Amino acid sequence: MSNLDKIIIDLGSVKLDLFIEPEYCPTCRNSKLAEILSQEDNSVLVNSQPRVRSSFGLGAFNYNRADLEKYKSRHERVKINAVGMFSLANDVLPTLAMKVVESIKVYGVFQAQSDVKNALIQAGRIS
Repeated sequence: MSNLDKIIIDLGSVKLDLFIEPEYCPTCRNSKLAEILSQEDNSVLVNSQPRVRSSFGLGAFNYNRADLEKYKSRHERVKINAVGMFSLANDVLPTLAMKVVESIKVYGVFQAQSDVKNALIQAGRIS
C-alpha cells in the first residue's frame, strides 16, 4: 500500500478514503480533481447549489441557532417533516431561518418566534 495515492473525501458524517494505484491512473497525479481532492481542507468541495437535507421524525424536535448555523456553514438547507412537535428556538433569527430552511411540514404543533414563523409562511416554506 505504500505506493498508493490516498485521497480523503470528508462528507460530514461520512469519510471516504480512496486509494489509487498510479499504474491504473497515471494522469491522476496531474489532474485538477486530484489536486483539489488531495488538499488538506476538503471542505473546498462545496457545490454552488446548497444540498438539501431531509429529516423525518416522530416525537418532539427542536432546532436552535447553533444547529442552523452548522447547516449554513456546510452549505446545506433542511427540509423538515415531523409528526408531533417541532420548534425553532428563540435564538433563531428570520434571516437565518430563510437561508437554511427549505420547508417545514408538521403534523402537530409548530412553534417559533412570530417574526420567524411569518417570514417562513410568506416565503411558502411552511405547509
